[in-house]
Amino acid sequence: MSRKAKLNELKFYRLKAKKKMNSPNPEVRIRYKLEKAKRKETWLIEKLQKFDVPKPPPETYDPEILTEEERHYLKRTGERKKHYVLVGRRGVFGGVVLNMHLHWKNHEMVKVICKPCKPGQVHEYAEELARLSKGIVIDIKPNNTIIFYRGKNYVKP
Repeated sequence: MSRKAKLNELKFYRLKAKKKMNSPNPEVRIRYKLEKAKRKETWLIEKLQKFDVPKPPPETYDPEILTEEERHYLKRTGERKKHYVLVGRRGVFGGVVLNMHLHWKNHEMVKVICKPCKPGQVHEYAEELARLSKGIVIDIKPNNTIIFYRGKNYVKP
């Protein structure tokens, strides 16, 4: 088709659409809008499928088993260390986990201090951080301090 023929065809379709939009019959207007919405939906779905990434297989997380001697040794060394990560008012979020991994670059242990913390909340934080960081909880102190061990075969995420 020539360019002029294409333009004439587009004008024809636009005119038909305009007639449907400005129709005195409300049923015609609503049907036109529904057809237009369906066309837009299929177009958007096609665009989204370009960005679909296949899901990786679920990771199997198995915590390392530590002996009592290792746990006792790690607990004592963790108590002496000065480096720590704070869990503030916002609770557990990505920055806390990132800071833990940054500490684990140089050290095996990290203290996590929960400042404004309710009595049972420390254990919830410990479980959540262990799940997110894949570290091992060594000890939970009464002063809202959790000691984490990175693991023997730690790999940086």
